[in-house]
Amino acid sequence: KKKAYSLRYENSLEMLARQFIPVPVHGLNAHFIDGNGERTDFYYQVLEGLKKKEPADGFQLLILDPISRFSGPEAEKDNAAATSFISSLENISEELGGKPTVMLSHHISKDAMKNNSSSQADGRGSSGFVDGSRWVARLRKNGDDSSNSILEVTKTNFTAYPKKICLKKNKDGIPEFDDWKEEKKEADGADSSPPNKSQKKRSASQGKVAQPYAENAESEYADLLS
Repeated sequence: KKKAYSLRYENSLEMLARQFIPVPVHGLNAHFIDGNGERTDFYYQVLEGLKKKEPADGFQLLILDPISRFSGPEAEKDNAAATSFISSLENISEELGGKPTVMLSHHISKDAMKNNSSSQADGRGSSGFVDGSRWVARLRKNGDDSSNSILEVTKTNFTAYPKKICLKKNKDGIPEFDDWKEEKKEADGADSSPPNKSQKKRSASQGKVAQPYAENAESEYADLLS
């Protein structure tokens, strides 16, 4: 049975007014990393500013939108530069009392857009961004309807992969949870022959570890969206 989960618009605005601190960088060179892979003066200004403004219980989440505005001139072309950028973000989290999660938004490549593919390699430019991240999700259109989209986790180091999430824009244009996307039981062309003994043994041992996470994946996402 389909369950409806959505963010209440009014409550979200109230929460943002109390807890959200926007920091515009319009007209600024906001690179954290320079052309030599070194941290910039702007990076240290941001770090010190965050320390001064940090609440007693610490920041919980920092959002940089988009990566290209902060990562530096070489990061999308050079894996080493991209890794230096990710390292600079890890340092920010470690330096702040709340040890906040750092979330990045990034554009997808032209090939991924053309093919409407969905993998952790869809991000534009250097693979160092994905390699250094612990969690990656792809937001893409669901068919031809621009009001529908799918959120799919394409990399997660700490949990089982949850089902894809279908989102639909409400009358105010805000994406809301619509449903869990059902997947086919068996991929086209997959080998449907019975597993041999070694495969059964390996699957059983993996199941003991993965099952507790798999059972909770949907409910945890539902809690976030409720």
